[in-house]
This record gives sequence, structure tokens and C-alpha cells, in this order.
Amino acid sequence: MPQLGSSLTIQAPYGGNISSLVWRNGSLWAVEDIYLEARSDTRSAIQWWQISPHGTVIQRGLIDDPTAVLFYHYPSLAVNKFNDVLIGYNRFSKDQYASADYAFRAGSDPPNTLRSDTVLKAGEGFYSNTDGFLKNEWGDYSNTSVDPVNDVDLWTIQEYPTPPTAEGKGIWATWWGRIVPPANP
Repeated sequence: MPQLGSSLTIQAPYGGNISSLVWRNGSLWAVEDIYLEARSDTRSAIQWWQISPHGTVIQRGLIDDPTAVLFYHYPSLAVNKFNDVLIGYNRFSKDQYASADYAFRAGSDPPNTLRSDTVLKAGEGFYSNTDGFLKNEWGDYSNTSVDPVNDVDLWTIQEYPTPPTAEGKGIWATWWGRIVPPANP
């Protein structure tokens, strides 16, 4: 994944792995990171699904930038009692530091749609923490859940980079965010 301030890219696993799968309100809901260019890492996106118990796709959608300037990875998903959906993830670009983002969908929104990509926590510096094989590995710290107190509010925890240390080593941190959905009828 590209990043501002460094030619060193952030390593992400090759897509296609479902990272969240939940059973909620009679449906399976899933989210995965994918690459949209065959055998290439030039365009990563996030794909989400709502599937019936019989395997029929009820709805699906993408968090994607067709211009391939923004890359999306490390998603997690939660669904509340009103079928409101929150997807938390990381956004990467050569024009920004890695950020912690989310997209929301109200249960009453048109099928197959999400609301805008929203920055939860902007990255504060470039990330540089190579392992013994010179891979700049990013953690996979993404979790999204429903508030157990009211079964409505949604929480997400996502990773972002802090400013590099004096030695130039990048450090990651996590950021919590609570999203309160609009009132449901």
C-alpha cells in the first residue's frame, strides 16, 4: 500500500479473505479486501455482502476508488438490530498517511449502497517498521462491533501511524470510534 512521506510501501496481504462474517437478523453479512486488477496490487477495494441462509445474494457493494489513487484494506463489519451496517478499515494513498476510516449504511438506505468514506483518525506520519525480510508489515488491527448496551450504536477500532520516532521508525496506534446511527422509524 502506498503512503505519503516515504517510498517504502506498507505490506498488506493479498486480498480475497473474508475478515468479518456475522449472522444478524436472518442474514449472513460479510466483508473482505479484494484486488480489482487481475494478478496485480494496483487497486485494492473492500467488498461487502448480505446473503440469505439459502445462499442468495441480497445485496453487495464496494468501497473503491476507480482511479486507483486510494487503496482500502483491513475491513471489519458489524450490523445492529435495525440492519444498520458499519464497516471499519484503513485507507492508503501516496497523497496521505495511512488513515483509520469507516463507511456507514442505514438499514433504510437503498440496497447495495454505503454512505461516504469517512476518516475516523488521520495518520500522523509515514510508517516504517521493516521486519528481517525488509517487509514493512502493517498489523491487522480492525474490529467493529455493536454496542451491547443498546444494540444500536456501532463501535470500530482501527490502526493508524503516529509520527516517526527520532530514529525514523514508524509506530502504529489504534483509535476507537463510536458511530451513533440516525434515529430509526
